[in-house]
Amino acid sequence: MIIKFLSFEDLELYQKIPMFKSGSYIYVLNPDQSFDVKNVEPFSIDLASEEKVSDWIEILNEDSTSIMVIEDNDLWIGGCITVTHSPKVNMLRNNMENAVLWDIRVHPQYQKLGIGSILLESSIQFAKKKECKHLIIETQDNNPTAIDFYVKHGAYLIDVNPNAYHDQPNETQYIFQIDLYKGGKI
Repeated sequence: MIIKFLSFEDLELYQKIPMFKSGSYIYVLNPDQSFDVKNVEPFSIDLASEEKVSDWIEILNEDSTSIMVIEDNDLWIGGCITVTHSPKVNMLRNNMENAVLWDIRVHPQYQKLGIGSILLESSIQFAKKKECKHLIIETQDNNPTAIDFYVKHGAYLIDVNPNAYHDQPNETQYIFQIDLYKGGKI
């Protein structure tokens, strides 16, 4: 496996890394911040087809964005985009001490092999290099695999928005945060 850093010109290729969300249950947040499982009709969503690279280019600041892929035998098997110091990124919350894990994806045939952990660690290292204190991560109630992954890596829930997606009124946005420095160390 080879790790590569890409430029904005490669975003169209990056987006071709498959990214699916499927399942038959969602996580519902309890008042004590724990999650309950709620069974739903089975679903499968091709997330890559829903996103437009042209929108990303309008929002992201090239100078403060890291685009990384992991390649295996000339196939991009995973990637992540991390953003810092980019005023158009709402999840930064106008706090330039935050970084955002804008996107993370692992090819379905390569999941459960530690690729996601490598990508997340790369995102954390980029945010630290840019002197950020927190990594902000967005996911949804219908992506319990992602929620479990982020929590396993030290993320905690900081915001819930049931009305974040106008085109998906039954989907709830969960915002997680990873503190990059414990005890004030930089």
